[in-house]
Amino acid sequence: MQYRDPIKLANGVTVQLTTLQQDAHYEGLLEGLPTREMNAKKLDALKRSGAHLVWAPETLIAWTEERPYPFGVPAQLPPVRCIATVGTSDGPLHVRLARLVWFQSDWAFPIDPDVLSALGSIDWAAVSEREEL
Repeated sequence: MQYRDPIKLANGVTVQLTTLQQDAHYEGLLEGLPTREMNAKKLDALKRSGAHLVWAPETLIAWTEERPYPFGVPAQLPPVRCIATVGTSDGPLHVRLARLVWFQSDWAFPIDPDVLSALGSIDWAAVSEREEL
């Protein structure tokens, strides 16, 4: 998939990717391990900001010490957070936009196949009604 290729969603709606921002969302973690609790806070903040979460698979991190990890259950999301603006247009005065968020292992394109599959299952009517920018 290239940056300008349209994305076909559920109910046959085709959207265009207009912007894509990426970051290493654990970059500010100076010590310790990411946890399920930390990840849940990140995901909740994204949802509260009006984003539609597309793909965020969490992997448990092996903790080898005998005592429990003191800050929660060690777990990590894929290292790259992608925040995309996608939209449809029914003319110059009627544009519907939504912000979609997913996590993947690599920077930029191609978008991970699991993410593309998840994008294809989005119900645009439900997303765009709630998530319109």
